Amino acid sequence: MKKLTTRLFVVLCMMVIINITLLFFMFMKPSELQKFKEIDVERINIVEADGTLKIALFNSNRLRKGLDGDKRQGTGTISGMFFYNEEGYETGGLVFDGKKIESGQYAGSGLMFDGYRQDQTIALQHNERKDSTGSYYEDGLKIMSRPDVSDVKEEYEYYALKYPEIFGDENTPRLSKAKIDSIEFELSKYNKVAQRRLFLGSKRGDRGEGWFDESGLYIKNKYGKDMIRIYVDKNNIPKFEVMDTLGEIVRYNLIPE
Repeated sequence: MKKLTTRLFVVLCMMVIINITLLFFMFMKPSELQKFKEIDVERINIVEADGTLKIALFNSNRLRKGLDGDKRQGTGTISGMFFYNEEGYETGGLVFDGKKIESGQYAGSGLMFDGYRQDQTIALQHNERKDSTGSYYEDGLKIMSRPDVSDVKEEYEYYALKYPEIFGDENTPRLSKAKIDSIEFELSKYNKVAQRRLFLGSKRGDRGEGWFDESGLYIKNKYGKDMIRIYVDKNNIPKFEVMDTLGEIVRYNLIPE
């Protein structure tokens, strides 16, 4: 009887120890720092303590639209990283895409910085496209002027007219190029439509008018028209060109041709 009592006591003690151990592991706070040698993931969100999204790394299937919806981001095939401000609006990112296509290939990558609830105003980019119609390669720094957020609605209404197949619908009128250019001119007067103002880099290719290859600084006016060009042409000749108000070139050759 004494031996049986002793055995029961031992079994009871072991059960108590096991249960205490299990409870310890159940309620023990897990380590906040975890290490991985390698993981496969389609999207990673970096958030603030309150859950506000700040940075997102994503593949093309996990490109989630920001608070402004498809007005800005669309769908596309890009992968990369987006940054977000305190309100959850995208403020830029690092993106890339590219693949072989019929008769050639296309590729694009860039580091972009956006204005408040706008698209990129500064971009460091590589773009290339080659197909049966020609080729174009561009690498460099772009500076854009864009409307204030209060004028974005008017800008998108213009884009719907200029690119009805992308931003419009079946009710969007199809306007002539002359009419589109006239609307853009009026909007550009008051900085209500995006325009490239500066490009520093190289561009080359063949768009059906012969091979071109230039590297330089290109400064545009508020209408997106070249005003100053300082570049080296395809024949390795340095050029300095200034345009007058009519768009005529006043060419200054830095060395005799």
